[in-house]
Amino acid sequence: MIKFFFRWGFRVLILLIVLAAVGVLLKDTLAKSAAEARLRALTGLDVRIGNLEIGLFSPIVRVENCRFNNTPEFGGSPFLHIEELYVEYDRSALFYRELNLKLLRFNLAEANVVRNKQGLTNVQAIRKHMAQARAGKTGNGSAGNGNGEEEFKFLGIGTLNLTLRKFREVDLARPERTHEIDLNMKNQVFTNLKTGEDVKTNVVPVLMRYGVEALFAETGPTNGAPPKVSGAHTKK
Repeated sequence: MIKFFFRWGFRVLILLIVLAAVGVLLKDTLAKSAAEARLRALTGLDVRIGNLEIGLFSPIVRVENCRFNNTPEFGGSPFLHIEELYVEYDRSALFYRELNLKLLRFNLAEANVVRNKQGLTNVQAIRKHMAQARAGKTGNGSAGNGNGEEEFKFLGIGTLNLTLRKFREVDLARPERTHEIDLNMKNQVFTNLKTGEDVKTNVVPVLMRYGVEALFAETGPTNGAPPKVSGAHTKK
């Protein structure tokens, strides 16, 4: 599950940055509409972006109040509610189809995994739609690899600042099985993530630690203290 969210989030992030680089001439309003349309085509979900800010003279992108809503098959409830996604990137690297992020700040208010009455989860449905979209089989005119995410080389993240709050699992066939945990992760900072292996080694253990502690304590990690994991630091 965590692996899927990382891959999915990485593709969405690249799409937003590419649209931002191209959309400077369109500016924020038109770029927001373009981003919503492309994200709908990629995920098959209804996507609403509250605000999209593109730096005209500085390589920054800020997305606020972005919501991915499930299809009617999964109750039409929110899949993800991203309060803020802020990115400072190396503009020159984009010309070489490289993604070098100086700062990535990600604030996730809510994530919902929903199982429909047939036993299929929304995550499985999204994964299937994304695979079809990249292969050009969705029938919406999107070309395979049209988003270009596979063509970019990842050069790393200088600073990653994560805030993760509510995670919910919903079973539409058996509502009594629905449960929610509050990860209570606030401004957890990681530095010098050069490769996917760095992310796996430094970030994933922290996410798992918060998740485990949240299951056994209503307030999340004891006294709000972050797990002591090599490579992770908390913003003061």
